[in-house]
Amino acid sequence: MTVTWVSAVPDTSSPGESTPSYKFRRETFAVSSASQVEPRVIYWTEKRSDGPLVRIPTGRIERVNPVFNSFVPGQAVEYTPVGDSINPAIAAPGESRTLWFDTLSGLPALHAYNAEGRVFVEYLGREVSGEAGRHEFLGADIVEIRRSAEAEIIETPLGEELRPREGPKENGDDQMTPALPTLATAVTGKPLYGTFFRPDGITEYYAERENLNPDNMVLYWMAKFDASLHIVSGAAIAGLDISWPVAKRSYLHQWPTSPADYEPVNVTQTGADATLGPKFEAISLPSLVFQDDPAELEAEIDGGEQRLLVKFTASSPDRRNRSLLKFSSVAGAQYVRLWIESEDTLGSPAVADNSATPAVDESRPAVYTLNDLNGDGVRDWSPATALGAATGGRTTATVGSRIEAPGPGYEIAGHISGGDCYSAAAYVNPLGTAGFAAGAAGAIIPVNALSEKNQLSVWWFKKVSFPAATKIEPFYVPAIAARYRVSWPENPQELVIASLKGLENPALTSVQTSGSIYRQPDPALPGYNPNEEHALLLDGNLFALRDDLNLATSSAR
Repeated sequence: MTVTWVSAVPDTSSPGESTPSYKFRRETFAVSSASQVEPRVIYWTEKRSDGPLVRIPTGRIERVNPVFNSFVPGQAVEYTPVGDSINPAIAAPGESRTLWFDTLSGLPALHAYNAEGRVFVEYLGREVSGEAGRHEFLGADIVEIRRSAEAEIIETPLGEELRPREGPKENGDDQMTPALPTLATAVTGKPLYGTFFRPDGITEYYAERENLNPDNMVLYWMAKFDASLHIVSGAAIAGLDISWPVAKRSYLHQWPTSPADYEPVNVTQTGADATLGPKFEAISLPSLVFQDDPAELEAEIDGGEQRLLVKFTASSPDRRNRSLLKFSSVAGAQYVRLWIESEDTLGSPAVADNSATPAVDESRPAVYTLNDLNGDGVRDWSPATALGAATGGRTTATVGSRIEAPGPGYEIAGHISGGDCYSAAAYVNPLGTAGFAAGAAGAIIPVNALSEKNQLSVWWFKKVSFPAATKIEPFYVPAIAARYRVSWPENPQELVIASLKGLENPALTSVQTSGSIYRQPDPALPGYNPNEEHALLLDGNLFALRDDLNLATSSAR
């Protein structure tokens, strides 16, 4: 390419020149196919190609002008995929263009098809007054046309956001925008993803349904760039902000394999009805968007009772279920994964809900259960193991002493799921209408230790909370199903009837004297323990009149 330059002002620089004149200089340049700036990339957008359109912001840019060359002409023979057989009666209209700016089919956008290579593209503004066909130059890019992009497969746990890369977030990730998914429908006809539209216009995508075929969920990620070439001087920028594709990702949506990635929910062997299932606040009622039951019938949200209901049937011999809850808020979707399991299930080979596809239905480790995390077939939290003591809790309970929660992170209130040797007057069921605040004010206090009736099973709860900005109310899940063996104190205080002095050492405290003698003589009701000693409180002291009426079938002490 030859360019002739002319001096800005006339001068007398030539030898012997006395009258100023303009000076000219001619230079010839060899234009390389390489680029001094990073090219923008566009992938084929038409027919079977899945490249995203490059949207051109409306307003300043009125025209986009590709400057074609011998490698990328404006028109080319239409691409025909190998093996294609075209039926002229139903064939789509022919398309021979390579790169073009379309303002008629929706939002203004760049399209690409039929050729690969680099093109110089100008962005033009308003038409210059008095010069028909000439527009204000705003900037330009080198655009590389590619037929397709290679997709990187990313594994995303259900309930988590689809991101452009695995691992920690990198600078700029939050400003990348995913284009609309090319394929994202499950076999059931339901979408594989959920969305949240951020105030800044960026759409977030979340894995909502299991997807084991990466070709079914594909996203192009777009990033905004200014024009590489523009006439703005200094540190200013043109500010054209055009979004170009920078990555193509295929996604696997999978259940995590570790129970630690779930909120645990203990239920009975048949499931959980409207008296046992976790309860939600009306203003924060979630939707159950997916579960691993092939029929998706084992778990459901009861809108009237505001509870999670679980029904194990003959189709679920493993008495397990994984469910994904979705809570909506102005601050974005919040997902909670539930691992639901019968409290009696122990570590053993898992049984697939669908025997035809066990690998799909049961990807979690076979030995893990909520109450047997080491898979040895023995309940972790029971008198038969030492795990309770190792974690600061107790697996044995004492008559007259409150059973405490297993440790930090668990609620004070517990639900008695089995056994009846407790004080009914002291106990407040947190799953009832009273709730967890009232349940914490009550207590689980064993009152008897009869043979064969000295066991208590208790569900201990964890509180599931959300970021304050979401304004989603917390809820409680029965995280541990603990079993306790109740026994009498090894070294109880002695009361000598013949002394007539009552309880001497130590004496009753003021709190104890404000109470009453426990008596529940009906063996058909919880907390059976008749006052066979005819004990009584008198003038701040405790007395007993008999010691010969206790029976092994009523109360040993």
